[in-house]
Amino acid sequence: MKNNSPEIPEHYLIQFRELFTRIGFRSPSMADLANHLSISTKTLYKYVDNKEMLIILVLQHYFRTTKQNLERVNKQNKPAKLRFKKFVLLLGEFFHQIDEKSTQDLEKFYPKAFQFLQNYLNQELKSFLENFLKEGIKNHEFQTIHDSKFITNLLIHHIQLLESGLGSSDMTIQNQYQHLIHFYLSAFSRDNTESNQEETI
Repeated sequence: MKNNSPEIPEHYLIQFRELFTRIGFRSPSMADLANHLSISTKTLYKYVDNKEMLIILVLQHYFRTTKQNLERVNKQNKPAKLRFKKFVLLLGEFFHQIDEKSTQDLEKFYPKAFQFLQNYLNQELKSFLENFLKEGIKNHEFQTIHDSKFITNLLIHHIQLLESGLGSSDMTIQNQYQHLIHFYLSAFSRDNTESNQEETI
């Protein structure tokens, strides 16, 4: 955000994110972004100095929303394995929005936004998952995990692979997520018998 500038409306950020998800970060110009909201380019520049600053604001808003969703699920009075399932699906939504191509474009054309993304992944998202696993061990809901950091990195890598289209071509994406969740819960859940009953979180 520019110094002494008005705060960009939240619905602008949401619409910009939807556009970036659809056509990527690189393609739209500032004029295209303004036209998408039916505002003038001059109005858009009241909020930001350049496109990279806008991308960072969009990412910041999305990261905050993702964190709130994860924390909301974690506060619910549900077994750890059910919260884990929801976490995986929320992370799938996250990496569907911020996919490999988008990340590559950020790294190449918008380095400050790319660094902002990496900081969030390493300092916020991964830390949240590591703490969740450690809490599950402490509460005897998970078996002892000797390297929760490695498990967290592996899980995120698997989700990124699914969202990049490199999973199994023989299964739907929903079935692939079911197998992924089962794989991890089988590895560290104390109760490896998963209920077939659908539970809403």
